Parts: sequence; structure tokens; C-alpha cells
Amino acid sequence: PEQETPKPRVWGVQVATVVGPAGEEIHTDEYGRVRVQFPWDREGQKDENSSCWMRVSQGWAGAGYGGIHIPRIGQEVLVSFLDGDPDQPIVVGRVYNEAEPVPYKLPENKTVSTFKSDTSPKSGGFNELRFEDAAGRELIYVQAEKDWSSLVKNDQMHVVGRNQSRLIRGDESSATVGNNTRLVQSNEMETVGQNRTSVIGASRETTVGANDISYIGQMFSVTIARKLPLPLENGLGKAYQELSSVLADPPGSTLGQVPISPLGSPFGGTELGPMNMLNQLTMPQIAGIAGIAPQTLMEDDGPPATGIKMVDKHITITTGGASIILDGPDIIIAAAGELRMQAKKDNRILSEEADVVIQGGPMVKINPGIKPPEATCMKGAAKEGAAFIGGALP
Repeated sequence: PEQETPKPRVWGVQVATVVGPAGEEIHTDEYGRVRVQFPWDREGQKDENSSCWMRVSQGWAGAGYGGIHIPRIGQEVLVSFLDGDPDQPIVVGRVYNEAEPVPYKLPENKTVSTFKSDTSPKSGGFNELRFEDAAGRELIYVQAEKDWSSLVKNDQMHVVGRNQSRLIRGDESSATVGNNTRLVQSNEMETVGQNRTSVIGASRETTVGANDISYIGQMFSVTIARKLPLPLENGLGKAYQELSSVLADPPGSTLGQVPISPLGSPFGGTELGPMNMLNQLTMPQIAGIAGIAPQTLMEDDGPPATGIKMVDKHITITTGGASIILDGPDIIIAAAGELRMQAKKDNRILSEEADVVIQGGPMVKINPGIKPPEATCMKGAAKEGAAFIGGALP
């Protein structure tokens, strides 16, 4: 039969409380709908059976995009009915009350605007985007209760008008696929609490406009796997003379001896060398970066590696099975022209306490040939002692 009693209409907006099953804080379905209980409902038990599912009006809703904030159990909402139809309720707003107060005390914080969430289940944590609009105290505050991920698919520019401070309580990793350029117009200070390792796949060039001073507490080591370039070969003596003067009076207590690692291997025979670290340097968690391919820094063939080590005031230059040891206090080797010392087997100049002086001008010559005779004769313009001293070579 036809309906004789007209369908009732509900006009205006009513208040209600979001409800759901016991023990839950958020109760919703695949459409983001919620259930409520009206204050005039005397039969409802404030659970999932108190009402039908109700759609919730959001600030922006599209096909898979927009903004969504699902009302949580206990929050007060405003319910309206489409065209007054009681079978088509819709949540059109939500309000604070005494049981669900505002995030910050008012009116003291009336210049604060915020988007503040609440960790579920409740633990006191929250994520927040807060704005402070008080004149002279303007502030944007962002908090991630746990993790924070950011993705920029093209360019990013970051400009700070004054100072910037950063604190990372754990580890930090970064990868640059292309070039990395950094400019510091004033001073720069860097402190490394423990070890530092740097791996350079090809060449390195450093330009110092004024002074370059290094303080090394224990050992200084340089390993060269090929022949020195001529400019470095010519200037090596001067460089290590300057380094020796720096180490001659080191700060602090007396420096102890440090075990010298093998010089034949490019990195002193250590297992955790730069090559191993480079092999482990990958960033698979970043899309588009498969990793940084390691490059061969040293070849296996060719002449033996050249090693230079400084321990305390002791300098050792080693290549293959040969070595030069410089152990002060006074060592000077200088040549404006040619200076050559060559030995097939034995070549010794020894002095324990007395002097050994060989000084040229007008001529000092000891040249018995490649294969020495049975005796060697030494002559001079003036002498002390016998006119002739001769004897068989050892």
C-alpha cells in the first residue's frame, strides 16, 4: 500500500559523540565513516551498534587525493541530514569541549595555530605542525614523533638568513651521484672524535694560500705505489725537513713508539682499508641509486711500493727491500748540483763519537774504479801524520 504517513524530516544540526567497540580509539570503515551516539538516545550503549555508518565531511576530497582526518572515539561532532532525511546523516564538523580540550591553553596562546595529532594507542606522543604568529616571535615548528621521510623529485633550495644548527645523535649517511661543491667564505673547524678515512678514486689537489701546519701525535705514514712525480721528488726533502721541525717539540707528554705496519701493501696491510670501505658504500634504500662502484686504486704489477713513515722523531723511507732511516738530531742532505751515493754491496760511513769530515775544494777525490785495487791512497795539500798510508781493502 502507499505510504500515508509522511516521512519525518530532521532539520538543523545535532551534536553527537563518536563511539566504537570497547578498547579501540579509532573505529572506521573503508570509506572513512564513523558511528555516533546522540545525547537523546536512551537505548544506545555507546558502542559500534549505537548508529549506522555516517560519512564525514573533509576539507578536501578527491579520487585518491585530498585531506582526511578521521574523528576518534570520544570526540564531539556535528551531524546534519541531507535534505532533512534521517536516513542520510553526515558529520559536518567537530568541536572541542571540557572533556576534549584545545591543544594549548587559551587565551594565553591565542596566536598559535596548529595541526597536532595524537599517537594511537595513547602514549603521550604526537606529530605536529605549529605556527606562532605573535609579532617578533613568529615561528614554524615541526615535530615527527618517530621517523621523518622526505622526497624531492627535482630541485631543492634551502636558504637560511642567519645561523643554522644541527644535532644528529646517531649516524649520518649521504650519497651524491653527481658533483659536490661546497663554499665556506669565512673560517671552518672540524672535529673528529676517533678515526677518519677518506677514499679518492682518482687525483687530489689541495691549495693552501698561506700556512699549512699539522700536529701528529704518533705516526705519519705515506705509501706511494709508483715513482714519485718529479716536482714531488725534488721537494720531498724540504717537506719532511719542515715536518721534522714540527715533530721536534710535540705538545703533551713523550710520544711512544708505534708498531710500523708493512710498507709493501698500499694501505699498511690493514684488513679494513679504504678499498673495503668503498666496496661497502652502497645506498640501496634510495630509489635510483644502485650503489657507488669501487675503482681500482692500486695495480698489482709494476715496481714495489714506496713507503714513508714518521714515528716520534724517527723517519723511515722504504722501497722494496731497501730503506733509509733518519733519526736526528742533526741530519742535512743538500745538493745544488749533483749528489750521488751508489753502492753495489757495502758502502759505510760510521762515526760513534769522533768526527768524519769530507770537504771539497780545491779537490777531494777518492776514485779507485769500479773494481778496487788492493790498496787505496789518500793525498792532500797539507796533512798530519805519515806521508803515505796504504793497506789492503777489507
